[in-house]
Amino acid sequence: MLKKKLPPFSADAGDQVDESSRSKSPLVIKSTPAESDWRLEEGDKPSRALQVVKELHARYRKQTKRWQDYIRLFGFLAFVSLFLAVLFLQRNAQVAYQVHSTIENAILPTSTQYGSSDDVLNWLSTTLTAIWVDPVCGDGVCETPFEYASFGRFGCRADCGELAEVQNLTTLQIDLYYDFDHPTTSIASSTLMDQAAWNLCPVSGVVSGSACYYADDQTFTDLSGTTTVVIDDCPDGKCLHSALCYTPSCNWALVLKRDYFNKVAGGVRQQEKLDAHSELVKIRTAVSAADAQQDSEISDLQTVISLANETLFDLINATITANYTAQLDALDTTYSDNTSDSTYLALRNATEVEYEYTEAQFYQSVYSCDDVPYYDNSTTAEDFVDPTTGDTLNATTVCLFWLNEAEVVEAARISTIQTTLNLRLTTAATVGDIALTDDVTTITDDTPEVAVVILADTGADPLNYPYLCAISTLADYYVEGPYTVPPPARAALASTYISSGNLTLANYISRSQARITSTTYSYSYVTWTGGADAYQTCDLSDRASTYVGTCTTSGFVTFNTTLTTDATDTSLTDVTYTCSDGSSSATCAAEADQLNWCTSLCYCGTTNCTSTEVCTCSACSSLTVATSDSDYAAILAADTSTSRRRLLQTRQLMQSSPPPPPPPSQEEQTLEQILAAVTILQTGQTTLQTDIDALQVQVDAANAAATANAEDTSLEALITAGRADIATGQATVETLLEKIIGEQDTAAAAEAAAASALAAIESLTTQQEAAAADIASAYTASLTSIEVALQQGTISLSVATELFKTARLTKAESTKDATLANDPCTENEDDYTFAVANYNDTVATSARERYLGLTNRVIAGMLLQTTRTTPVNCTDSRFSDIESLCKGGPDLAAYGVDPVFKSGTDLYNADLDDETDTVSFYNCSTLGYNATYNIPNTDTTVTTSATTNPEPYCAELYNARELPYGFFSFDLPQLFGQGFPVFFDINLSADDVQSFYEYVQEGLYYDSNTRLSQAQFVTYNPELQIFSSSVISFDFTDGGSILVTYSIHTVRVELYESSGDYVRLVLEILLTIWVCIHLLCEFWAIIQAKRRQGSFLSYFKSAWNIVDFLSTALLFACVIVWWDFALRDALPFDIDLRYDVYANLEAEAAFLKLNDSGVHLLQLQAAFAKLQYLVNKLAWYYALNGINILLLIGRVLKRMDFQPRLGVVTRSLALAGPDLIHFCLVCGMVFVGYAMMAHLIFGNTIQQFSTFGTAVNTCFAILLGDISVNDDLNQLQGLQGVAATLFFWSFELLVFMVLLNFLLAIIVDAFSEVKENTHETTGLHTEVGQMVREKWRSMLASCCHGTSYVPDKRLGQLLQQWGGDDEEGVGQAEKEGGERERRLKVLGEDLTAEELKEVLQACLRDAHPSGQAEEKRRGGLIGCFRPRRHSKLASEEELDKAAQYVVARFGAYDNEDEDEEEEEGAEELEGKKKKEKGGVNDALLEKERDQLANALERLADVQRELAEGQRSLMTGQRQLQEQQQRLVSMMSPAATAPPARQGLTASGSIVAPPTRP
Repeated sequence: MLKKKLPPFSADAGDQVDESSRSKSPLVIKSTPAESDWRLEEGDKPSRALQVVKELHARYRKQTKRWQDYIRLFGFLAFVSLFLAVLFLQRNAQVAYQVHSTIENAILPTSTQYGSSDDVLNWLSTTLTAIWVDPVCGDGVCETPFEYASFGRFGCRADCGELAEVQNLTTLQIDLYYDFDHPTTSIASSTLMDQAAWNLCPVSGVVSGSACYYADDQTFTDLSGTTTVVIDDCPDGKCLHSALCYTPSCNWALVLKRDYFNKVAGGVRQQEKLDAHSELVKIRTAVSAADAQQDSEISDLQTVISLANETLFDLINATITANYTAQLDALDTTYSDNTSDSTYLALRNATEVEYEYTEAQFYQSVYSCDDVPYYDNSTTAEDFVDPTTGDTLNATTVCLFWLNEAEVVEAARISTIQTTLNLRLTTAATVGDIALTDDVTTITDDTPEVAVVILADTGADPLNYPYLCAISTLADYYVEGPYTVPPPARAALASTYISSGNLTLANYISRSQARITSTTYSYSYVTWTGGADAYQTCDLSDRASTYVGTCTTSGFVTFNTTLTTDATDTSLTDVTYTCSDGSSSATCAAEADQLNWCTSLCYCGTTNCTSTEVCTCSACSSLTVATSDSDYAAILAADTSTSRRRLLQTRQLMQSSPPPPPPPSQEEQTLEQILAAVTILQTGQTTLQTDIDALQVQVDAANAAATANAEDTSLEALITAGRADIATGQATVETLLEKIIGEQDTAAAAEAAAASALAAIESLTTQQEAAAADIASAYTASLTSIEVALQQGTISLSVATELFKTARLTKAESTKDATLANDPCTENEDDYTFAVANYNDTVATSARERYLGLTNRVIAGMLLQTTRTTPVNCTDSRFSDIESLCKGGPDLAAYGVDPVFKSGTDLYNADLDDETDTVSFYNCSTLGYNATYNIPNTDTTVTTSATTNPEPYCAELYNARELPYGFFSFDLPQLFGQGFPVFFDINLSADDVQSFYEYVQEGLYYDSNTRLSQAQFVTYNPELQIFSSSVISFDFTDGGSILVTYSIHTVRVELYESSGDYVRLVLEILLTIWVCIHLLCEFWAIIQAKRRQGSFLSYFKSAWNIVDFLSTALLFACVIVWWDFALRDALPFDIDLRYDVYANLEAEAAFLKLNDSGVHLLQLQAAFAKLQYLVNKLAWYYALNGINILLLIGRVLKRMDFQPRLGVVTRSLALAGPDLIHFCLVCGMVFVGYAMMAHLIFGNTIQQFSTFGTAVNTCFAILLGDISVNDDLNQLQGLQGVAATLFFWSFELLVFMVLLNFLLAIIVDAFSEVKENTHETTGLHTEVGQMVREKWRSMLASCCHGTSYVPDKRLGQLLQQWGGDDEEGVGQAEKEGGERERRLKVLGEDLTAEELKEVLQACLRDAHPSGQAEEKRRGGLIGCFRPRRHSKLASEEELDKAAQYVVARFGAYDNEDEDEEEEEGAEELEGKKKKEKGGVNDALLEKERDQLANALERLADVQRELAEGQRSLMTGQRQLQEQQQRLVSMMSPAATAPPARQGLTASGSIVAPPTRP
């Protein structure tokens, strides 16, 4: 913009001024004829004034272009700023790093290389211990369900309160009836009492886990008695209260310990139901009505079950038969008076034919219609015929009919079931009302006073005031029980569920059976039998199966015994038997003896045999006849002895002549003495037993006193207090020591008690042997007594026989009693399980809180997976005798062993180490036909048998030693692939996770075939809303080490939640729009290039255009990736907090048994893989944006190039580019050589050089100053040490000191030269500020016409008008200036591509049409062997391509020199301006003179080159004329006309003269 007016021109009087033009233009220049030299005439040069105006116009355009460049620069910088701001807000790296660093410190291994798998196991143990921490009571946070409300001695009251405040608890009444009396031939009764104990322990589903209700087992203090304990806060299990959950599992057990002979009986009862039952007994009327109502409902439910269980085939067949029977009955009823009527017979015959036809159709559908529900394909289909016509039935018609009929019958059945279920309660209520009415009527008739009281009660609170309730209310109360809500089984049969249409027949059956079960009203949870004599009947099948009997009628007789006088001795009595079967006395005696044995020895259960049955067992069925017993022979011998005969004769004589009573004989005296001695002995034994019992009581009292003395810790308390007073500083240590000692004492006491109990049990064998000896001795004594009595004649033989039978039976009974008294019923304890359910709403499953750090919650758990290799023979090694096995391909076979069944491990459980328990955990039958047995044995070290894995130990689950495998392969296709996964669930407690770790360790999860192990964690930080995915890899290398690598990535999927997120969303939308505009501009530029130059590729001839296009395309791609990530991936992403991967986290064995065949594990890996996919996608997004930033930096530098001081960097790099390329080639060869040398020499000893890549990185680190590797180099010895010294110092000297300084010198030299050639010294801030001021003034001039400034647009128009250029010309010039065209300078002429094409066309017209002359010149022998090329004339397209290529390859832009001259002129004009202002010193003038001299010298050089070019052109013209003459002579040898001269056109092209016609 001009600030000063041009000096006025002088004018004469004859000049005429256009007033109109004066008014329109603010500046009018007058001219006179004397000043006509200011105007151009044709052929004259421009005047000085015109040159000044053109120069001003050029500067105006330059300034305008500079302003536009600044606008483009700052606009692009704004775009880059927006782009970087969006990336900054999206990444939020400072927040993500907080999570990253926390996880890194929490789980990363301490080393990047391990030496053995034990190091991996130590890392695993440390990580699990740090993460799996049980909650602490008192921290103020109730971590349900692992911290729970308190009950009994359980729960955390400080955090969760009391359980009674949030749930309905059950009051239990435990009744124990005990009698420890036991035979003296076995263990003492007091010992049995001391050993027995009981406790209430959970079985499943109780929140307190496996700990028993009482911390210490409860004992008995008396030998016999009753104990009643009331527990008022027993919780439920975890069964959900819903319509489909009406059968809770057993969750409590009354555990009786060491009750070896079932001396304790009792039961566990619900006190509320017990009280209700007491009232129920008192009020018979309500009970009767309730029973009648329940019986009615049960009957209906059983009808439903029966109808639902009936097959559709039987149902249809029964329907057909019922219809047929009904029709016949109707006919019989109608024609009952005249059954011989022809109409009756005809109708009956027609009914029978219709029935046969229907049956034929039905059976045709059974075997032919595969779409009916009752289709039977087990029998070949046969054709059925129509009984009326004899034709074969149409299968298609039959199938359609019976398919519809089946649907009708099935619908009728469902309707009947629904109707019955819906009406059952109404019917039952009616039946109950009728029964109640009948009972009330009876009561009214019999006891009207009672009826008045009953009918007067109208209360409605049967729970608290049952005697005040109405009878009907009590009846309803006792029907359903004391529940405030309907029981689930009844709710499941509500009409809403029954009529929903979603239930199957199986649902109807199961719900009806559950309802029948729920109607059974019992107040006892569990009862069991026991007592003093219970040891004789408990577990007889295992302890003494010979006494287990069965009730049978075979051999049953009734007998009578009579006493008769002995035929030979009337003083003696004989025993005579009479049997109901009429057998002889001897036979009847044998039958009676066996019957007595069976009755005394056999046990047929609690249900006694009937009056016509006998309980028989092998102990009595194998009994021999008494007279055939070997012991009976001695008795017979005593009966037939001489003494017996003499005694009989003496007695006969005495009877014939009765003398006075003789004195007793010696034998009689002896017998009497014996009997007296026996009596005395019996009395002594009784006294001895009394003394023994008293002594035992004293011993028990002494034991109790000793126990009390042992439990008296007063002395220890005094000693401890004294120590505390003496050494107060050691209080903490002493407390810990006392705790340890106490635990040791407790353990020792428990061990001593167990040892004592075991010793007592082991002593039973000895006691049994002693008892057997005593029984044998007593039996022998009895036989001796019988023999003596028989010999003395005091008893008859029959009586002796009976005494012998009694002694023999007594011996058998005593043997049975001694055997059972010394054989315990149970080895340790009995568990009497029962269920407690008040239908509390509880959460079935929950997830424990596990954290990495303080706030990063672990999701699901830790997934550990291992891949293995198959060992193969090292066949390609000469040293295979040293080691014959190498690693092969992937191995997916099961391996390891379940440590629960592996003796010597911490997890070994001897109780499960048997075939039954093992097979229950690893059941091969679940594999079906895939199970493999009897594998040929290939390893004799395992077993010597020919085969391994017999049934039930299949090869898929068991190894050759019949031990179950510990680890099985599973495919995780989206995560790790095929491998052996182990999942550590977050719901594992600290002890449970330690058990899982021991399973991994002792099961040999890591062995010599392990190839890769990976552990993955997924966490979520709720404070920062960031997920993290961490993968730690342990690579078991062939070199023997374990390389540790890791990747920790964070991602945020909650992208638009807060106000800051919405601000970022707005910026993202603006960025997306801006990128789309950039892309459209790029495509528009490409289209414009196609219009100007005819090809889309012409746009990409410029490297900067390629950079712009790549940057814009990549920006657009990144925008698409982000929106795809946000809308399709991040927003729909979801993950569960926990997955039920394993079937049972508290399993005793088979810890890794998958739940639902691994469905939940696949869901887990899908969630983890989805998160990993998000992480990887986001990583790609930021990587592409990193490339974008580099391209944007280049684009910014390009846009800065217009400003001399901003473009110093780009011009310096451009100037130093060739030198940098050559330097990089030299430096690259040297650098790569040193890296390779280091890798070859030191790669086997130093990790930094172990691979070529790491060697390159290490050398580059040395180049940057990191010489830490020199410490490792100095440790080398021998030749390697010398090589290390030479390598390091030569690298430092050559590369670091020499080549690096060369690089700096190249760049600095280029920068200095560019800086020297940069003449414009105006700063960016100065220039921009001046332009802003000028634009502001221009804007004011446009708006306010009174200012002294001219608007920019108007000034441009004036300068254009004064300079003589129209708008079209200026536009064209600007267009041509924008589209700079290359020119080829040849012989002083500038040729464009079109002009060069004309020259080539002229040469082509003058060329010979064929290559015959060339082939003639070849000639000779050599020409025969040369390949012949038939050349043809070039086409127009080839000429155009050739001209374009030559100009592009060897030409230059036509306005480069002009730009230089213009720049020099501008600089000169600027210098003059500075001089006019007085701010130019002599040094600046001297510099301008030097530049002018240099310009003159360059101009002289150009002129000399132009002269040389003209001379070269003339020489070339002469040579061209000579060649043309030769060509013409060759083409027309007969022509004698002189050749015509050729010439150059004004454009420099060669033009041939016209030929003659």
